[in-house]
Amino acid sequence: YYTVTDAANNTATASVTVTITDNELPVINCAITGITQQRSCAGSVTWTTPTASDNCGTPTLTSNYSPGATFLVGTTQVTYTAVDVNGNTATYSFNVVINQITASAVATNLTCNSAGNGAVSLTVTNAAGTPTYSWSGPSSYTSTSKDISSLAAGTYTVTVTDGGCSTTASAVVNQPS
Repeated sequence: YYTVTDAANNTATASVTVTITDNELPVINCAITGITQQRSCAGSVTWTTPTASDNCGTPTLTSNYSPGATFLVGTTQVTYTAVDVNGNTATYSFNVVINQITASAVATNLTCNSAGNGAVSLTVTNAAGTPTYSWSGPSSYTSTSKDISSLAAGTYTVTVTDGGCSTTASAVVNQPS
């Protein structure tokens, strides 16, 4: 509010309205570019929660997932949203990828009928730690080795367990034709 007086003692008043507009977006501080974990089943994933800052106070920071949330096998996008007091919004996203453990078994057939020289080689991918193996086969065959040999003809099935999750694979060792 202003008042001006001239030399003849005439006065005039005026007011000025100043509007300050906040157009600056909040800033989300996050070093996470993505999280990948190997496992064969859902499980919790942890990370350090990002922070947010703004030129007009501390913005509200929300997310569709929190550290420690359970994620299923596959890719899930985690998004953080920061909103300041004036409604300016910034988002930051990263992916959480849970790769499923897989196992494939390849049989080597017998060289002669009833030779007992068959074998099965196992390939395991996406294991998070050191898997364990539990094989079963004909005539009550069992083994805890990764690859098995000196086998008779028949079907061999393995359960591969890693971090409390498991997957199975089978192979058939055949007699020669």
